[in-house]
Amino acid sequence: RQGFELTIALPGKGIREELISKVEKKSFTSGKSNSIGIGVFFSLQFAENHGGQLKINSIVQKGTLICLSIPKSHIIVEH
Repeated sequence: RQGFELTIALPGKGIREELISKVEKKSFTSGKSNSIGIGVFFSLQFAENHGGQLKINSIVQKGTLICLSIPKSHIIVEH
């Protein structure tokens, strides 16, 4: 695979399947009192603006995997 890929594993309660599509919306939060619900939204925007993807896989009571990928053609390297 060419480009950049970052996978984050978050052990814990996971995200219920019916909420996966909602976490991509700005200001969505599942009830955390200290959350404003913009993390996944801005991560998705970043990925799409750079020709990439943000994938979320979750199993309730196990945890969540979030994978951000950006193709090589959209990566700028300065020396």
